[in-house]
Amino acid sequence: MQDVNKVRIKPLEGMQVRKQNGQILNPDGELVILNSYYRRRLKDGDLLLVEDKKAAKAAAKKIETQGDK
Repeated sequence: MQDVNKVRIKPLEGMQVRKQNGQILNPDGELVILNSYYRRRLKDGDLLLVEDKKAAKAAAKKIETQGDK
């Protein structure tokens, strides 16, 4: 089961953003627990939510399968 509080985020192009533990966030993005720290960074425009293609594909397939019933 996937943890619903985890999201993939990445810094805005050309920015270095620190993770909650003080390390620099990977420019390609990382999976983190969405808490108040990351919500503030998203609201400030420092971070972008990255769609998890695998999860999106699975959700689309599930919706498609339910439509066949």
